Amino acid sequence: MENIRFEVQLTILHVEGLWKNGLLRSLKPYLLISVDDDQFIKTNVASGTLRLSWGFTQKLTVSPQSIILLQLFDEKQKNETSDGFVGLGAAVVNSFLPFNNPKDDYKTRITLRSPSGSYRGSVVCLFKRSKFLPEELPADKSQICTDIIDDASGCAWETRIDEFGHVYYLKSPQLSVISAISHEKLENLTPKQLKEVFSQFLFNNQSKSSLKINLEYKVIKHLLEHYPLALSVRQQVAVEKGPLPAGWEMRLSEDYHVYFVDHSTKTTTWSDPRDNVVASDSVSENTDSIQQINDEYQRKIAYMYDRPEMAVNDAQLQLKVSRATTFEDAYDIISKLSVSDMKKKLLIRFRNEDGLDYGGVSREFFYILSHAIFNPGYSLFEYATDDNYGLQISPLSSVNPDFRSYFRFVGRVMGLAIYHRRYLDVQFVLPFYKRILQKPLCLEDVKDVDEVYYESLKWIKNNDVDESLCLNFSVEENRFGESVTVDLIPNGRNIAVNNQNKMNYLKALTEHKLVTSTEEQFNALKGGLNELIPDSVLQIFNENELDTLLNGKRDIDVQDWKRFTDYRSYTETDDIVIWFWELLSEWSPEKKAKLLQFATGTSRLPLSGFKDMHGSDGPRKFTIEKVGHISQLPKAHTCFNRLDIPPYNSKEELEQKLTIAIQETAGFGTE
Repeated sequence: MENIRFEVQLTILHVEGLWKNGLLRSLKPYLLISVDDDQFIKTNVASGTLRLSWGFTQKLTVSPQSIILLQLFDEKQKNETSDGFVGLGAAVVNSFLPFNNPKDDYKTRITLRSPSGSYRGSVVCLFKRSKFLPEELPADKSQICTDIIDDASGCAWETRIDEFGHVYYLKSPQLSVISAISHEKLENLTPKQLKEVFSQFLFNNQSKSSLKINLEYKVIKHLLEHYPLALSVRQQVAVEKGPLPAGWEMRLSEDYHVYFVDHSTKTTTWSDPRDNVVASDSVSENTDSIQQINDEYQRKIAYMYDRPEMAVNDAQLQLKVSRATTFEDAYDIISKLSVSDMKKKLLIRFRNEDGLDYGGVSREFFYILSHAIFNPGYSLFEYATDDNYGLQISPLSSVNPDFRSYFRFVGRVMGLAIYHRRYLDVQFVLPFYKRILQKPLCLEDVKDVDEVYYESLKWIKNNDVDESLCLNFSVEENRFGESVTVDLIPNGRNIAVNNQNKMNYLKALTEHKLVTSTEEQFNALKGGLNELIPDSVLQIFNENELDTLLNGKRDIDVQDWKRFTDYRSYTETDDIVIWFWELLSEWSPEKKAKLLQFATGTSRLPLSGFKDMHGSDGPRKFTIEKVGHISQLPKAHTCFNRLDIPPYNSKEELEQKLTIAIQETAGFGTE
């Protein structure tokens, strides 16, 4: 396949989701497209305002492993000091146009990222495959080379871009067309010094004026000027952890992922060997710290339930509900109860069922009820973003004329669960708990709700703001398909944002997003909660402890997980798959949660379980794929809910490799 080249017709259709809520919208965008190290094309300027469209078509010659690089520029932002660069993205041809698939037309999305990470949008493309060309590919055409840096030992490290637009570094004895940069010792230079080196590099090569050379310069220029873009996660870790141990080398797999080679044992691994050193040095300290946190939390629990106002009345409160209408039945009953009734011993009966409530029935009741109450389909609550399953109060819930009564009921349900030591099955965003605890909210709290929106606000905070951004003290909101302007301050839509008042603007935006847009709903909920659990009790906890108090530790249903899992190059009858599910059934809830965290990036699930899991590009089932050599560890692709498992020879070997993999990622992205 490496020797195959074929012709495709690329059509750039439009751009999706580049800017949140109209912030920082580019008005005259165009693209620079490059394939590997040659074919460079500049598109026309896109048309449209709310939907940026091109309709640009170009024929390209590619191989299955060719990388298509897109750089986005804004014509309006070009001036004497800036070429209008906005962001870039890249994709491997074989990832969206499989060589062994007979289909010839493919529509795909290539993710774009800004240097600061303030947004993540997509260019929607259409590829049409045509004839194959039996041409030999040069060995150095499999990836995009953008820079070469000499390290202290004189070895050359190429700065490259993978299929996700990330920058990585590869040791190589070969230099590219821009190898002049390798003569500078760049490893310890600051961003400012890097820019000076680049300026000198341009001056020395100013006679090279071809489109190809100029575009290569642009790639280097943007990587050097925008330091966060040039420092990938792995490279930044390398800076913090120091050099690799003696005998280790970092390489790239065929699909452009970093792995590590131990030449002394002649083995390979996905895991950075420096992680083991850090982990072994700190494991004892971490264990003691976790135990201390758990002990402190348990002491708070004991103190809370020992308070006189938390004592349960010996009399009984019996609630009879139907499984089919649990929400409606519970609302009708609980809304009418007195506070003294809610403090009686709680007994639940499901209609037409004989089960007696010795604790299990009431636990199931709160589980079912929380799934109904907090289901975004009921419009009381909503997911924070498309890829953040944390729940927040929906501003649109006020359309219900009885919304205050419903939110008071929700607060009462939360209070009943805490009072009677039951758990709900809900994941709120952390600022929600901070509001309950009456803690002040700030700009940083927006990050826990919507990271993209937060990055946009942070950009405004850290950069000059002028009239070209067209910002004022108002926001546009979509209310049932209608765009509505909401003033953040009186007459805000007529007050422009500038450098003098932008901090007031950011404060108003933060307060609107986290507080005022749902203030009436929250006050009703908090009132219902305080009827059973006063603030004097709640405020002994922090926001993370309050989350645990309300939800406990989430159980993972292995059968549900198995039911909504896809396989690639494996089948349900393969030994690896059978062993995998056997292991999950045997593991503790904590270990299963760690595996889920490792494989998907979160230990939490949508309310409906595994069937509604989302990846970076929409709904995506959990997937197990046969990838890698048995000497390697399982590999997770959290953006796609995919776990790559090599074909190990035994169940014991599978468990060992899975355990190592999830332990080495422990502590990342914990909630």
